[in-house]
Amino acid sequence: MRRRNGRQHIAKAGGQRLAAELRGQDLGRVLVVPIDGGKRSHKALIANALGDILLDTFEFSNDLAGALEFHQQVQKAAKQTQSVNILVGLEPTGHYLENFVEGLLERHYEVREVNPLAVKCEREAGLTWCKTDDLDLCAIGQLVLNGQGRAAGKTEALYYNLRQAGRARRSSVRRRASVEQQIHGYMDRLFPGLLTAEVLGDPFGAVCLAFMTHYGSACRVKRAGKARLSRWLTQSGVRQAEETSAALMKLGAGCLLLPPCAEEALSEAVRFRVEEHRCLSKQIRHWEEKLAEYLIETPGIWLLTIREIGVPSAAEYLGEVGALRLYEGAGNIIGRAGLVSRKRQSASSSWQGGITKLGHARLRYCLGVIGRNLIRRNTYFAAFYRRLVEQSGKNPRAAITAVACKFVRVSWARMKLKGSFVPPAGEDLNQDIEKKLGEFLQTIGAGQLFQSKLGPRLRQVLEAGGYKRPQPIPRERASVRIPTRVRAKCPSQATPLPEDVAFGAAIPNCRQSVGTLAHIGEILRTHPVLQEAIKRQGGSHEVIGKRAGPTSKEGPVRGRACSCTFMGEIPVR
Repeated sequence: MRRRNGRQHIAKAGGQRLAAELRGQDLGRVLVVPIDGGKRSHKALIANALGDILLDTFEFSNDLAGALEFHQQVQKAAKQTQSVNILVGLEPTGHYLENFVEGLLERHYEVREVNPLAVKCEREAGLTWCKTDDLDLCAIGQLVLNGQGRAAGKTEALYYNLRQAGRARRSSVRRRASVEQQIHGYMDRLFPGLLTAEVLGDPFGAVCLAFMTHYGSACRVKRAGKARLSRWLTQSGVRQAEETSAALMKLGAGCLLLPPCAEEALSEAVRFRVEEHRCLSKQIRHWEEKLAEYLIETPGIWLLTIREIGVPSAAEYLGEVGALRLYEGAGNIIGRAGLVSRKRQSASSSWQGGITKLGHARLRYCLGVIGRNLIRRNTYFAAFYRRLVEQSGKNPRAAITAVACKFVRVSWARMKLKGSFVPPAGEDLNQDIEKKLGEFLQTIGAGQLFQSKLGPRLRQVLEAGGYKRPQPIPRERASVRIPTRVRAKCPSQATPLPEDVAFGAAIPNCRQSVGTLAHIGEILRTHPVLQEAIKRQGGSHEVIGKRAGPTSKEGPVRGRACSCTFMGEIPVR
């Protein structure tokens, strides 16, 4: 009988499933086999569901012979007791037990993974402050009998490859960032100001990396001279070689330099780091191509409909989550990431604190990155974030966690419903998947791969899922972003708008670098381009909405962003 709070078993859903499985069976004929894993060998014991130990702790090697020995011991005990059910329990130990568990699943064993923290708490619950392999085995076995643990499933090659590729890319990105910091440190000694001035464009672009390898220091630039430096820049593909060489010579002339005899080791270190940077960039491009290839075959491709969610973010998130069939809903993913809040209640007092952080650390990190990205340009999640921070007074970090949890729920609906999903907020949750993937691959230099292989396959997947490509908004109802600035001291003076800016009849979102609603109204009343358009249309320039940016009594705060909403009857140019 279901209670009012929805619970049916004291051990929750896991205990309910185990009770349904064992109900009506002789518990003396149900075997429980806990395993404590190690790198070179594992330990196990065999007991029945009543707690009677049938075979005390035995050790077997982590290879094919050890797996065969384990199987023989379990089958021997099962034959002696005429068991009808065998439950194998273990705690995750990284990759030590990964291959062994695959072998157990191939032999049709029922394997349950229990949380290591739960094993620790179960061991200490008996007021035993020692830690031994025998105590761990007993704790694991008791947790399995209590219905705790997650059923282990066979590794799906697609999700496994997606997870490993995402982790490899993340590792390469971190290593490249570390290399860039080291290069910065070296170049601050050899050529101070070169990377911060960006004379050669991107500090870690092809031209700048080649310059650091070929010249590397201000002393060598001075010895080479302007003419020779200009010829080298021309050969390297720099368009304005004369101006760039003059800027480099001027920058080098004002530097405090090391003695030339002290540059040799630093110059060699820079060359090695530049080569390492190029190698890591090549690895990252390779992994990003593989991520796009894997992502197309999973429901994660539908996450590209969300603004600020790209191929790396979607692939890394789904790779850590795994197959959706392993979860009952989005709440399970949030709980696995450890993003649920702590709660303590006793009698009439209750307390709710921060998140537990007990769960999948990589998944939690991935969701944190996604949450910070979404509040930047995705208006749906950004509005939710501002509502929590400004109206509810929530801590910004806690609000980002709430945004990440909201993303999990939205992404669950998107991946489950696919083409039938109705986005709750306009175009920011309904981006063009094909266009987004094509632009991403074009950016990393894999446009040909998209045209020949990934593009046709993507169209097949989307068509099978009932995908409807979002229709472009008509120009007479186009939503545009007005790139204008309002000066803090004199709101009526605004920088001229580009003449080629197209304005729509309805402009719901205006991104102001500095400003308030009153200043936006001032722009509409005073700007010549807008005023002329308004007069021709015979419309109004009424400002609606609430101020969303920081201001002071004297006016807007310089350098802070202000996002606001207004309506202006402005025709298309």
